Amino acid sequence: MVRSARTKVLLISALAARAALGQHPPAGPQNSDISILAGPVFGSSQVTDSTGATVKASGTWSFQSSFAHTIHSYSFADLWFEFASTAENRESTNTSFSAFYETPGLRLSVPVGSRVSFYGAVGGGYVRFDADQENVNSGGHTQRLTNYHGAFDFGGGMDFRLTRLLSLRGEIRDFVTGSGLGGVNGRHHPIIGFGMAAHF
Repeated sequence: MVRSARTKVLLISALAARAALGQHPPAGPQNSDISILAGPVFGSSQVTDSTGATVKASGTWSFQSSFAHTIHSYSFADLWFEFASTAENRESTNTSFSAFYETPGLRLSVPVGSRVSFYGAVGGGYVRFDADQENVNSGGHTQRLTNYHGAFDFGGGMDFRLTRLLSLRGEIRDFVTGSGLGGVNGRHHPIIGFGMAAHF
């Protein structure tokens, strides 16, 4: 009787352990992540459109997707290579300014707890600027002007792990280009983004 009870207990324990392993697979190395961030573009500026008129351009939205892979692990941090693609949009009365940045670079991530890490990032590449202007003199026809320019970016953010596979992420990044491009007076295009990252 006692032996039968022990057998049942062992059998139940084994099934419970198997179920637990199924729900929580053994932890392994996670060397890559994919993130998607979006957010508002703040600020407005007085810029010159294609007609030579001075207009006020205000920021509207930004979107970023990124793939990153660990290239070296230190005792205090991980060094990642990341390939980030970022888009932003600004609007004036009759002109829409958009920018698309391709800026691969490096990210240094420093964990400060079991779930939280802070990181800094820097990269460089190019940006494509488009200005879509509505010409009221030609019946509302839209004219597009395109310009390519070199760009580099720097910034930082925080990653908060929800699970082993998913995390919340927020960052601020500044893209530096030529002056007076993309509906901005100067060279700086600061962007704030919030979203999620998948780790694998």
